[in-house]
Amino acid sequence: MLNVNFNNDIITAFGIIFQSYWKMIDLELEYHEKLLNNISKILDQEINSLSNEYERIRKANIDELSKGDLLDKLNGQENDFDNYGAVYTNSIYINIYTIFENSLLGICENYHAQYIFSITKRKDNESLIQYYFRAIEKVADIKNMELQEEINLINNSYRKLRNILVHNRYLCSDSDFEDIKDLKGVTFSTTWLYQDKYRVVIQDKEFLIEFIIKIRRLIKDIYIFYHNSIIESKFRPLLASTL
Repeated sequence: MLNVNFNNDIITAFGIIFQSYWKMIDLELEYHEKLLNNISKILDQEINSLSNEYERIRKANIDELSKGDLLDKLNGQENDFDNYGAVYTNSIYINIYTIFENSLLGICENYHAQYIFSITKRKDNESLIQYYFRAIEKVADIKNMELQEEINLINNSYRKLRNILVHNRYLCSDSDFEDIKDLKGVTFSTTWLYQDKYRVVIQDKEFLIEFIIKIRRLIKDIYIFYHNSIIESKFRPLLASTL
């Protein structure tokens, strides 16, 4: 037990806010999942069209000198077609993670929840999801190690991936690689330009969909944990006293 006392009005108000935000986050992520499927179809069509256009130009009847110069340029870029898709999948992942963190921040900054989070100060270098859950545990007055393991995975691997894509130009060092190497759907390659780093690419939409499902489930489970903990601590004793 964490031995932190909150009055019933605060607990009730926060529970209502918590439920409302959870449903809004879940709906937004569900919509994003549907949008992702549509974008992926369009992207596949465009890349296929681009590849076909490349072949058309390659076989075009142009003079030999120009043809040679053009083919030299095109052949140097031929393998980049797959990278066009990677740019979009990486960007979509960043967007999904931003929705996730902005939603948590919205709860933390909500006027009616400020008391909850104002007495749970965010630590230096503490991620938003770590801080958020630590505050929830304090109100619930109990720890949940199973949820903490899920949060550690989000924080140590998925958040690290997001930071690499945003801040490090898709490049990761050996130490970063150890944190994200087990993420299925993420590929790593080396390049002559950055021989001491790996270029990180999200391979397909399935990784993105699985991540959406994971964070939707996590936010829901945190709410259920809070809700059940409050019922256990506040109502069970009252029911027991009437027996």
